[in-house]
Amino acid sequence: MADKNSSIKKSISIQTKLLFYFLILSLIPLLILGFFSLRVSITPLKEYAVTPLRNHTLAISNHIRQELYDVREDVLLTSRLPDLSRMLDYLPNALEPEARKLKEAVYNDFIEFIDKRKKYHYISYCDLSGQEIIRVNYIDSGKWKIVYGENLQNKKHTSFFKQTVELGQGQVYVSDVSLNEEYDVLETPYTKVIYVSTAVQDISRKKRGIITIALKVDTLFKPISEWKIEKYPEANNCIINRKGFYIAHSDRNKEWGTPQQVEMKWSIMQDFSLKVNEQLLNNFDKPLIESDKYVFVTQRVFPEFINPSNYWIIISYLPKYFVYSKIAIFKIILYVLLFFTFVMTVIVALILSSQFTKPIKLLKKGVEIIKDGNLAHRIPLKSNDEIGELAFDFNLMAEELEGLYQNLENKVKQRTEMLQKAMDDLKRKDEQLEKANQLKLDFLTNLSTELRTPLTSIMGYISLLMNKVYGELNDKQINSLQKARKNLYHTFKWLDGIIRISSLSAIQTENITVHKTNFDAVDCVGRALKNLNYVLGGEGKTVDIKFDKKEKYFVFSDKEKFDEIVISVLNAIVYHEVTKGIPVEVNITSDTKADIECVLISFEMRFDKKIKIENFYKALVEPFIHSPTFFNITNLSANVARSLLTWLKGGLLIDYIKKERIIIVTVYIEKGEAADES
Repeated sequence: MADKNSSIKKSISIQTKLLFYFLILSLIPLLILGFFSLRVSITPLKEYAVTPLRNHTLAISNHIRQELYDVREDVLLTSRLPDLSRMLDYLPNALEPEARKLKEAVYNDFIEFIDKRKKYHYISYCDLSGQEIIRVNYIDSGKWKIVYGENLQNKKHTSFFKQTVELGQGQVYVSDVSLNEEYDVLETPYTKVIYVSTAVQDISRKKRGIITIALKVDTLFKPISEWKIEKYPEANNCIINRKGFYIAHSDRNKEWGTPQQVEMKWSIMQDFSLKVNEQLLNNFDKPLIESDKYVFVTQRVFPEFINPSNYWIIISYLPKYFVYSKIAIFKIILYVLLFFTFVMTVIVALILSSQFTKPIKLLKKGVEIIKDGNLAHRIPLKSNDEIGELAFDFNLMAEELEGLYQNLENKVKQRTEMLQKAMDDLKRKDEQLEKANQLKLDFLTNLSTELRTPLTSIMGYISLLMNKVYGELNDKQINSLQKARKNLYHTFKWLDGIIRISSLSAIQTENITVHKTNFDAVDCVGRALKNLNYVLGGEGKTVDIKFDKKEKYFVFSDKEKFDEIVISVLNAIVYHEVTKGIPVEVNITSDTKADIECVLISFEMRFDKKIKIENFYKALVEPFIHSPTFFNITNLSANVARSLLTWLKGGLLIDYIKKERIIIVTVYIEKGEAADES
């Protein structure tokens, strides 16, 4: 009875362990995958959700900037009108008929401006006393009105007149948004305007007054109320000044909030919390602002262009739940899938653990019966898995127990021979693979020897001929020998690159050996440049390489491979036709990439606009096996350097700055913890 209870406990223990293992092995990857998916997906989904708001605020900003720029250009153009200059010069001494003609010419110019634009409230010229001399008002529907005599006003008390008079030639004043005043009284119905004005000088550069254009704000802020975001038509749009007062709003009830006598003084203080208001007014480095209820996208615009202290803030905002609704749905779906997968995992784990333990229980029970002497008992397992085979073998053992003892040694020997044969076959195949790989390496070595020997011999004979060892040569013969030597140098570079990259691809990863030593990267680069200049001198080439060797950068890595990397990068640069005569600036610095301290060697080239450098750039970045169009020494050498750098925990970066026509080739390599400047 005690033995039976003990067996039950052991059976339950095995099932519990299997269930536990199944859950651990399935739930940990599930949780990691779910967490990773959530973290990776949320940020791009948020960016995608707010992109329409960003684009909308940017479009409004561009519209306002362009409109203000047009008005600024108009007021400057108006101040330089020939008719206006003529009036300033001749009006003080002109008789009444002549003065009338001078003014009429200016009136006609102002009418032409205001009739074409139709967005200006009025254009006026005031003398230094502030008295309007010329003024044309735009009424509506293409109609305009010339203001004469007593209807002309004195603007000396206005802020825009006081500040504009102090400006120099070519400077423009742009006022804040305000309600237009006529005769010191607000014009009704209320007209929101921005005063754009500049000082006027006569031909002797003497200041004679100001030109003012009153821009109707409805035209400037038209996008706030009329432009809709296709994805978020319910979005609210507004423009506030530096103090937070609304100067335009998609809600007509809030569209005018700047304090000016009769206004309601509506600002963001009435609509949002203090924390949100501080962010909207001060946090310009973060155009995306989130509160508990809303998502805000802001964009600053400077009406005076060069005055950073005067700005407006464009705001587009929506309820947070509306912007991030798809993200919330994505989270719910992900959580439901994770929960469903968890439930299914538990069910499958229970079923599998039960299936695993049930045949073990039956097998154990059969063993106990046979142990008691009942050799006629058979274990009722007919599955095709390992446990079924074990039960079959166990039943066979019960039938032929005596014969099993007699034949046991033969069966073990037979199985051992089969295993040995299988291992011998595996070893033989492995040897064949190694032999094939060695044959490939031997072929590349022989190819290098067979090609280099005659090429070196030819190079030697060419040198002897050019040194006139065998006699004098004419210019034509010398020119031909120089071309032959240049082509041989070119062939050597091709041969080195092809054999090197083929050898690298033939070497298995486990056979790669990296012999690390402590060396100065600056000295290595200097020696490579010195050797390069020697070779280039033999080829008749020239290259302007600037390299500052003041600072040392010690590296703990494979010096031989590092030297080959630097030489390959230099070959990739100087042996392309577009780099002939181009100065190359070489710099070495330290940096950190992927939390690994690295040494960076950058080769910077600046090209003239006449040189086509696209093929050079593509040859640097194209993979070796996928670039039949750009297969040349540059492509080959760059890929040799790239292959070697993968073994030294480094990389090759190619930066192409199109606007400045600069290509920067950067080699970075792990500095190594053992790098020591001593």
